[in-house]
Amino acid sequence: MLAAVAHTAAEAAVVREALGRGVVNYLVKPFSESDLAEGLRAYARFHGRLGGALPLSQAEIDRAVWTLHEGDRVDAAVRKGRSSHTAQLVVDAVRGAGGPVTATDVAGRLGLSRATAQRYISDLAADGRVTVGLRYGTTGPPEHLYRWPAPPSQ
Repeated sequence: MLAAVAHTAAEAAVVREALGRGVVNYLVKPFSESDLAEGLRAYARFHGRLGGALPLSQAEIDRAVWTLHEGDRVDAAVRKGRSSHTAQLVVDAVRGAGGPVTATDVAGRLGLSRATAQRYISDLAADGRVTVGLRYGTTGPPEHLYRWPAPPSQ
């Protein structure tokens, strides 16, 4: 649950009570539409990570909780040795594609090597920020298709 309050300050006791009742993110006015959208996307990823019935490892739980607090912040999710600028370009390319894309598609759009695009997209997939599907029917192994998840419906 995401709480967005209609006042410009939050008393600590009110925030503690809300968090104790299951609120997982709290926005205080004024907040932007993008702040709200980011919180909703983070919650959708969190819920997606915890939606299965299988037991979870500590690392899976930690990643789920991390998605709530980091939202769509690219700089917080960039692996050591990766460029936050390139990571943002890849996020924008996948998000703006309007449908599934391959690493080759992203590489072509951004002027990157396929291997570089694949590394950054694989990071996004490992963090649960993109969904991964497979396309069969071509020669060779199936192609990985990456899609930015749709925002949760209201």
